[in-house]
Amino acid sequence: MIKQLQKSWGDWDFSNGLELYHEAFPTAVVVSLIPAVLGLACLPVVCVLRVFRRAALLWPWALIGLGAVAHYYVYTRLGVPPYHWYYAPSLIGLSLLLIGVLGAVRWPFAAVVGCAVFAAQAWFSGQQGLPWREAAITTNWATPADYARIGAELGRIVGDHTVSSPGEIGALAYYCDCAIVDGFSDRGYLAPQIEQRLADATPFVRALLEFNYRHFTPTEPRPIEVVLRREPGPGPDPLWDIASTWAEPAHLVLEPVSAGRVP
Repeated sequence: MIKQLQKSWGDWDFSNGLELYHEAFPTAVVVSLIPAVLGLACLPVVCVLRVFRRAALLWPWALIGLGAVAHYYVYTRLGVPPYHWYYAPSLIGLSLLLIGVLGAVRWPFAAVVGCAVFAAQAWFSGQQGLPWREAAITTNWATPADYARIGAELGRIVGDHTVSSPGEIGALAYYCDCAIVDGFSDRGYLAPQIEQRLADATPFVRALLEFNYRHFTPTEPRPIEVVLRREPGPGPDPLWDIASTWAEPAHLVLEPVSAGRVP
């Protein structure tokens, strides 16, 4: 529901998001897609063999591949932004199908293909340097090291006060070990968004959403005492500067609610 309300990043949504990532991370995307595309090519063959009662041992792998295709279709229909982790179930499912097929086919060619795919993955992992500084495909505003540094400092400063999320919450909340809130961490902020989604939905989708949220009880959101927000460009204190291979340099600003903008 949260992501459906976001809808897209401009012209980019889940349906064409792989093109966006290919522009930003071409090698990583190609290496990621190789086993999935090979698995997708195997899927109709295995399904046809199943119709003729052949290759029965491969059918569980084919079901995983069909689930991967179904996942991709459903997310395309949902019309959500192209967050990179949304593609993982489809890529993993089709890759598992490829593994099952290669394991079942006792041809030297299958071993060659398997070794080639593995070699490509290992080569790319090594090219990134070890340990990785950040994920090979990422849409985060900052590196894990940035959020570890800032989160620890944030926890020292705010103590027991409640902080509004700047838009990315997970790593900051982990390293801060403090109360950082938004719609993901405090359901008190979700009720208006759920009502908006229900109002925009077709009767069928509305019925599904009402069924999904049948046990949802609106609660009062936790009051925010401190605002943490992202501003473009480097800041006056390098401690709060962030950047990544995806995002331009920026900095985080911490200020009381009375001086800031409450989400």
